[in-house]
Amino acid sequence: MRLMPFGVGQWELIVLGVVILLIFGSAKLPRMARDLGRSVRELKETVEGVDPRTSIKELEAPPAGRSDERDSAA
Repeated sequence: MRLMPFGVGQWELIVLGVVILLIFGSAKLPRMARDLGRSVRELKETVEGVDPRTSIKELEAPPAGRSDERDSAA
């Protein structure tokens, strides 16, 4: 028997699928899978749009020429 990543085999995946089906029901599964797919696609598009050489501080900083509202209120 061939194991998948993390030592999960066929029977474990089948049992996991049955448990998920019992918990969420067959009506909600397609919607949940669609929402998960949309989330993964959005995350992928976001990650692809970021230059890997950009630091986190540069990403969090407001754009140049625009003052932060919190700074002006203080």
